[in-house]
Amino acid sequence: MHTTPRTTLRTLGLAAVLAFGAALLPSALAQGADGGELGETTYNTVCMACHQMDGQGLPGVYPSIIGNPVRIYGVEGSREYLAKLMLYGLQGEVNIDGATYNQLMTGQEMVLDDAQIAAVLNYVMHAFGNADALPEDYEPFTAEEIAPYRGLGLTAADVYALRGELGIDAVTAPANE
Repeated sequence: MHTTPRTTLRTLGLAAVLAFGAALLPSALAQGADGGELGETTYNTVCMACHQMDGQGLPGVYPSIIGNPVRIYGVEGSREYLAKLMLYGLQGEVNIDGATYNQLMTGQEMVLDDAQIAAVLNYVMHAFGNADALPEDYEPFTAEEIAPYRGLGLTAADVYALRGELGIDAVTAPANE
């Protein structure tokens, strides 16, 4: 094939458009049962500021997500709760591993798409040693599972109420049981 300056410019232009598009559509990143690249990228971009790179959180300010999501996963209704938690956030006092937290977790409904939310949930379930505690029948979250919970007009306080209804603090609170 004969390459001309015009062909080279066209090729470079197409490459630039594809690169720009990939930056705008992070959901196109690879996603596996463990959240894959999309889950990790989403966590690092959105969640890490509060929950930290190692998942430890900031004591007394933002809770650790080591072990906690897996304990929540064992509660009936938890999949809906976790999807709504990501979409609408959480506001209210919670007790996790013997420590009390009362910071607003902002919802990501306007920031992340369904694939990103599913991927970051899967990533957190597998990262920070959480995979070792997952039940054998763990089913990865999917974008299709997240979609029905979008647009419900819930608030972070509504998600807090759901947390109470499901009895989630009973599995997250004890530090030494």
